[in-house]
Amino acid sequence: MPIMNPKTLQQLAESNARDYQSNSPFPHIVLDEFMPKEALKQVLDAFPSPEQLAFYQYDNPLEKKLAFDQLDQLPACIASLLQELNSPAFLRFLETLTGIEGLMGDPYYRGGGIHQIPKGGKLDVHVDFNCHPKLKLQRRLNALIYLNEDWDEDYGGHFELWSGRQEKGQHYLEQCEQSVLPIFNRFVLFNTS
Repeated sequence: MPIMNPKTLQQLAESNARDYQSNSPFPHIVLDEFMPKEALKQVLDAFPSPEQLAFYQYDNPLEKKLAFDQLDQLPACIASLLQELNSPAFLRFLETLTGIEGLMGDPYYRGGGIHQIPKGGKLDVHVDFNCHPKLKLQRRLNALIYLNEDWDEDYGGHFELWSGRQEKGQHYLEQCEQSVLPIFNRFVLFNTS
């Protein structure tokens, strides 16, 4: 049984499509209370600590974080949620919301899965990759669902949306246009072009 009701998702997409597609500095949306709280709380309670799995460790000047994309090794409720986010019903929601037709889920969860930034970690401002390294398809969207309960604004960690420009194949970031607090059950979706 799906965690999110497909009819409710479709209504949410239809009522937010105009905002998504016209938002600046690029198409995006921030939706609070996105999922049933009880289901997301179950995901949070099952979320593995850094010692429980062989997380991939990003440790470079841009990022210091942990990631894991092997669904068969994740708790069942987390794997089910990730599979639902790649389901036909969720893809229809994304197509309606974004106006992008023909979206496909990523069976490899490249850059997806679960991520955590331990204390002292970071993820600097960057431009996401656009070409899937294995499938050689254009990566169109990035979705985030935050699991941070009782997150205080003083902690920082805001997700920032920056304007920029592209010249001769190089991306140049100019200024932060929006700052999003990473609070529990907040869904952020944005174009990666």
